[in-house]
Amino acid sequence: MGSVYKRPDSKYYQVIYKFRGKYVRESTKCRIKKEAEKILKLREADAIKGIKIHTYQQTKWKDLEKAVIRHYKEKGNKTLSRTEYHLERLRENFEDFLIIDIDESLIQYYKEQRENHVSERTKKPISKTTINRELATLRLGLRLLKRYGKIPTVPHIEEYPEKNARQQYFTSPKYERLIKAVRRVAPHLYGAVQLGRKAGWRSGCIRNIQWSHVDRKNEIIRAPGILTKNGEPVFYPYSEDYLIKEIIVTAWRNRRNLIPYVFLNADGTDKIKDFRRAWNRVIKEAGLGEGYGAGYEGGLKFHDLKRTCFVLNEEAGVPRSITMELSGTKSETIFERYNIVDRRRLNEAIKRREDFINENEDKKPETSEDKKPETSMVKYFEMNK
Repeated sequence: MGSVYKRPDSKYYQVIYKFRGKYVRESTKCRIKKEAEKILKLREADAIKGIKIHTYQQTKWKDLEKAVIRHYKEKGNKTLSRTEYHLERLRENFEDFLIIDIDESLIQYYKEQRENHVSERTKKPISKTTINRELATLRLGLRLLKRYGKIPTVPHIEEYPEKNARQQYFTSPKYERLIKAVRRVAPHLYGAVQLGRKAGWRSGCIRNIQWSHVDRKNEIIRAPGILTKNGEPVFYPYSEDYLIKEIIVTAWRNRRNLIPYVFLNADGTDKIKDFRRAWNRVIKEAGLGEGYGAGYEGGLKFHDLKRTCFVLNEEAGVPRSITMELSGTKSETIFERYNIVDRRRLNEAIKRREDFINENEDKKPETSEDKKPETSMVKYFEMNK
């Protein structure tokens, strides 16, 4: 049985009641005792149903932000800064609401507002892909709060459909044009580009490789987990890769001022921090599109070198497990995302299969001139009368 009381240091009435065998105290924010008694009856009714409504009403937007940031830090996720940016955009719309008040209608309103918003940087409407990333952050926060018992349910969040499976990679002619443009426009990117194609590593990993990660005696580049997206270390032995070996030897010979990084900027004073401007110049010089900043469907990106690596390994007959180990890919799903199969490769695969069949059969397959289908069908029906 609960009760209503008033503390000497408070102008509001307090209520105390039992919830799952434990006493719960709560301020009613009421100065009239009868109003406080009504709240007590509601709390006791909710307690019988197992609903901890007073906790849900105390959960605010700052609790969601704290839960998401704590989750990312515990997981060691490297996209925390991007997630904080998404939380800022979400805060502008949801900060004034209690978490339990966020429902499908509010989320739909948020989507419509964001879709009509124009980016200050690009002067273009916010893309649906960006809105989906913000909604994914909101969903994560709500699920964490539900796990912690801060809210009863998570509303349904429907994202926009995306065509996010990029199917671009550097064919041999395109890659030759790329390398020629790199030598002319941004020669400091040469080593990073070649390693990106050979190892299939991300640009952030390659740009942060230090000499302490390079075993020149055993000719192995070891990228620690702190540089990779999934937190697992990756290795690239280059003893048989004479191009990468030459790049490492040349970089070691030309190092100066004890700079710890292998791949340096155009001035040779530090690592390559932001290569996008130089990459855009290279792509335009090679006639391969607009590079970054021109839309997701625009020109080729540095990350397309990873897809190029997967395609080359597959065509060369490198086992899938080796490709996954070298590139740091954990799941088959991710492998299939990067292992692009286009019409040219399909035609070549069918041709290799047919050549194999013709070489290994005792006799060539009969053609329509050697044996007419009509005659064979007549014999079939005669035998089965």
